[in-house]
Amino acid sequence: MTILVGDPSGVLRQGDVCVVDFFPRWDVAKSQTVSSQSGTVAIQMSAWNSVKEGPDGGHLVVVCSHDCDVDNPRQRTGLLLAPVIKTPAHRGTELYATIMGSDQILDGVVHAAGLFPLSIPDVGGEATDVVIDFSSLISMGQPVRVIPMLREKKLYEMDDAMRVRFKMKLAAFVGRP
Repeated sequence: MTILVGDPSGVLRQGDVCVVDFFPRWDVAKSQTVSSQSGTVAIQMSAWNSVKEGPDGGHLVVVCSHDCDVDNPRQRTGLLLAPVIKTPAHRGTELYATIMGSDQILDGVVHAAGLFPLSIPDVGGEATDVVIDFSSLISMGQPVRVIPMLREKKLYEMDDAMRVRFKMKLAAFVGRP
């Protein structure tokens, strides 16, 4: 399981946990559009309430864009973020153990492909087990405005070994046959 490092550096990198005001979920059946005669000009999306709340409110997200996307924001239209959600299994079950032990790809086998387990420190010093939901990736733009906001609201970062496991699991999820 991935345990996050508190007191993060001021650098924004893939795998960093940050807070955003809200994390939207685009439900095409429920999202409303504002249209003009020339076509759709805006989509109204609701915040997804299943996203783990930050210590002072807002929603926890993880930067999924590669570091070069953060380093070259003017050449990008958005940064990929994934929400942090409650582990979708009950503690003590086999499914829970599988999900929370799925941070490494062993012998080419990817367990819980759409999830990456984390342990988030709580206020009292205890840790809460959560997961990053790759199936809910969303692009947030414009990067030149988003990056300073995410950097300011960065809470945790992964150490280098954890970051490698994270990027390998993300790559396996996105690139699976």
